[in-house]
Amino acid sequence: MEAVTDAIIRHFLLWQVDPDNTRAPGRTCMKSLHNLRAGARWYDTDGAVESAGCGAVMRLVPTAFAPSPTGWGSRPCRP
Repeated sequence: MEAVTDAIIRHFLLWQVDPDNTRAPGRTCMKSLHNLRAGARWYDTDGAVESAGCGAVMRLVPTAFAPSPTGWGSRPCRP
């Protein structure tokens, strides 16, 4: 499971600084990515950001449908 979450985190961090990323993510999303980049773990309290938004839930849902962690992180994420 660690490999899967590390791959997801790595892709989100790449997305954060991608010059082609013209979206406007919210403050909670950007603060969470800042915390992850600084070394916080998403499951620790120092990685948590209190928010009433639903962005994190929306982005987490696809992981529930992942068939297997095999191969995650072995190729670039494509839109």
